[in-house]
Amino acid sequence: MFSTLNSRRVIGIVGLTLLAAACRGRVDRRVARVLDWEREPTASNVARIEESLADEDGSVRASALAALVRLGVPGTSERARPALGDPDPAVRAAAAECLLDLRATEAVPDLVRVAVTDPDWRSRRVAVQAVGELGTDDSARAVLPALGDPASQVRLAAVQAIARLGPAGALEALARLAGEDASWAVRAAAVDAIGRAAVGEAYAPLDAASRDPNEFVRAAAASALRELRRRGVPQPEEATPRDASKVPGSAPVSRPPAARPTGPGAGGPG
Repeated sequence: MFSTLNSRRVIGIVGLTLLAAACRGRVDRRVARVLDWEREPTASNVARIEESLADEDGSVRASALAALVRLGVPGTSERARPALGDPDPAVRAAAAECLLDLRATEAVPDLVRVAVTDPDWRSRRVAVQAVGELGTDDSARAVLPALGDPASQVRLAAVQAIARLGPAGALEALARLAGEDASWAVRAAAVDAIGRAAVGEAYAPLDAASRDPNEFVRAAAASALRELRRRGVPQPEEATPRDASKVPGSAPVSRPPAARPTGPGAGGPG
């Protein structure tokens, strides 16, 4: 038997649970209505979907926005961009996906902002992916901070985006990830991105990654090194001391040969 106090507490918890379930049910029904209107996209039903963008629940707003995109309703891009600032993270993520589907390149600056500042990692991940599909070389530099994101899913998306947009300017950061990131998937993606840079400075971090404890990272490094050699990318030349015999009035000086530069990220994996 519960004590009177505990019984009241249990009744209160059950009541709140039932209330939440009822609220959820109402929300689910509103989402279902949006989908029904989408299946029969008359002018009045499209208008109802547009009105649902102002629904009090984020899942309804996200469903309405996605429905407008699927229906190809004109002006949806202009509705999706403000939704990147919606208080509900599900809506912000849906807005980023919608802008990607719409190929809304004009929204890239807004997507970059979400990618590097949004408090929700899902919104950041989708925004980074969208930037990778829609952005330019300048966009690659803008999302560099996402390589240090606390969520591995976002770091992975950032590496893939930068690899697509132009990895040469991010070589140092990519080399650091390739050698130190806790996620083998991020390390492997960073290795692939380094190889895509197709510059001599890629050899050192790729050589270090070829000794990674994870087999997938090692395989990615081996593949990237083969591709660099196949494309004829030269390795950095050894530094050579100035020939003192060619300097008037000086005698030759015996010096040890300079070591080959190791480049960023040449240390062992983290």
